[in-house]
This record gives sequence, structure tokens and C-alpha cells, in this order.
Amino acid sequence: MRDWCDAPWRTRLLRRLRFPPALLGPAAARSRRWSELAEDLTHWKRVRGQVTKARWRRLTSSYSVLVYHRFAGELKPGQERIDISPRRFRRQLRALRLLGFRPLDAPRILARDARRGSVSP
Repeated sequence: MRDWCDAPWRTRLLRRLRFPPALLGPAAARSRRWSELAEDLTHWKRVRGQVTKARWRRLTSSYSVLVYHRFAGELKPGQERIDISPRRFRRQLRALRLLGFRPLDAPRILARDARRGSVSP
């Protein structure tokens, strides 16, 4: 079974959303990939039911880095992939907040990792 942080972001999102493994249905029985995903979701559902909220936060804490290049929304030819409108950016941030993501600045990330022994101060 993968650690929380070792899984791809899509898998972590399904775990966080409490996606029911049963919804994978027959695909889980036919495909190794879907079967492993169903097992993973079942495992983390069971873990979530056995730990306190504080312990769950510690087990599932990870961070993702989002990088945006340009906030103009002009969509000039050749810049479609690097330009996002301010309105779309606000919607993305709102969705992330609703999913429980919180912004962290660099000093807090470094302090957190130092407590875990991941980074030397």
C-alpha cells in the first residue's frame, strides 16, 4: 500500500473526496489498475475510520506546488497554455479551499519539514 504522499495527486484527491470504491464497479474486477485503486481507496477509508481527526491530518498532510505563469487571460496565440484569466484563477483557488487545501508560505513549509526530519535547517 502506498503512503499518502507517494500516490499521484488524482488518487489523493479521490481519497480526500471519500470516493466510494464500489463506484468503480466491474472495471475494478477486470483491470489490475482499477483493482489496485479500489484496494487503495478501501484501505484509506478504513484508516480514516480508525484514527482521530488530528491523526488523520498528520497522516494525510502533504503539499502540492501550483505554478502559474501569467494572469492576463488574453490567450494570445502560443500563450494559451501559460495564461489564465484572473476569474478562472479565483475559481481554482475557491475549489482548492473547498477541498481542504490551505496555502503555506516557504518558512512554514521548511519548519514543517524540519520537524519531520526531512530538511536540515
